Amino acid sequence: MKISIEDIKDTDYACDALILPFTEDDSGFYDKLGLSLSKLIKKIFSKEFRGKPNEVLLIHSPDGFKPARILFVGLGKKDKVSSEQVIQAGGKAAAYLRNMGMQRLSLSTSLLSSLDLSAADFVEGALLGIYTFKKYIEEKDKKKSGAKSGTEQIHNNIIKPETLTFIKYDPQRETRDRKNNLIF
Repeated sequence: MKISIEDIKDTDYACDALILPFTEDDSGFYDKLGLSLSKLIKKIFSKEFRGKPNEVLLIHSPDGFKPARILFVGLGKKDKVSSEQVIQAGGKAAAYLRNMGMQRLSLSTSLLSSLDLSAADFVEGALLGIYTFKKYIEEKDKKKSGAKSGTEQIHNNIIKPETLTFIKYDPQRETRDRKNNLIF
C-alpha cells in the first residue's frame, strides 16, 4: 500500500472514497467543506449516523466534489476519543472499503489534528484491518490439483486498497502543491 500526505482541500482530491471521522453528535465540524456537504451531513446525523465508536456509513458524494464516495466513521464521545479508538476506526474503515472494492482512499485529518491525535494511529488500524494471512491456504493450493474450493476463491479475489492519502489542508498557505510521499 502506498501512503502519502497531500496538502490539498478535502473535496478537491479525486479518490474512490474520502474518509471523514466524526465524534458523537458533532455534525458541524466539516461545515467548511461546502454548503451542500454540510446540509447532507446534518441530514444524515438526524437519521442514520451518530458517530458512535466504529460506526460506518458510505454515501455518494454531492455533485461538484471529486471523491466518488464519502465514508463517515465514528470515533465515539469527543472527550473519550483515544489512540486505540482511532486504530479501531482505521481498521473498520479500511476493511469496509476493501470489501466494497475501493482502492484509492483518502482521509481528512482535520478532526484528528483538532483532538491532538495522530493520523499514524489510523494507518496502523488500516493496515491491520486489511491484513490477510494466507500461508496455509497457499500451501493447500500447491497440494491440490483441479477445482478450487470456495474459500480458496474468496481469499484469492480479495482486493486490497492501493493507496491511502492523508489530506492535511492549511488554507493559510499560499502554495498547495507540496507533496511528501511515504511508501510502505
